[in-house]
Amino acid sequence: MRITFLRVALMLFVVTSAAAQSLNWREYKNPGGNFSVLMPTDPSDTANHDPEGDSHTIQAIDHSISYNIFYLKFSQEQAVSDANFKAHRDALLGNFPECKLFSEQPVAPALNGFIGGSYRLNCEVPGAKTRHIGNLYLGKHYFYGVFALFVPESAEPPTVKNFVESFTLIDPTK
Repeated sequence: MRITFLRVALMLFVVTSAAAQSLNWREYKNPGGNFSVLMPTDPSDTANHDPEGDSHTIQAIDHSISYNIFYLKFSQEQAVSDANFKAHRDALLGNFPECKLFSEQPVAPALNGFIGGSYRLNCEVPGAKTRHIGNLYLGKHYFYGVFALFVPESAEPPTVKNFVESFTLIDPTK
């Protein structure tokens, strides 16, 4: 009986702790990147140097989880094709040689006019292991990476899925 009570108490703590974390989340809109997403805190915005166009990395860190959006706004319209997507995907993932692709699935949620994929990466740098979970999207004018990074635990934090699935376009016609 005592063990059952402890299990129920622990389960309630985990559920209420996760719910309390999600209560503070707010919508972050980025007009330059044409997207909105739920974030746990106000993110930082770092401009990247990319010859293909305007590129930024948006990052918020909360409870040892890093929530990241990479976007590239192309200076010229791109072909939305599997070959072009794979070229951009491979270039982005090539920036993480310490990571191994764990799984690749059809993108969820899908964005109208974009192709993409859902990815799980296991990464290891000296002294640290991380898991990266998220989506890549390619459209005529934008390339997006929406990823959460965390230390692998027994279960994926529920906020990871909420973050990745909250990503939407501000103006889907762009």
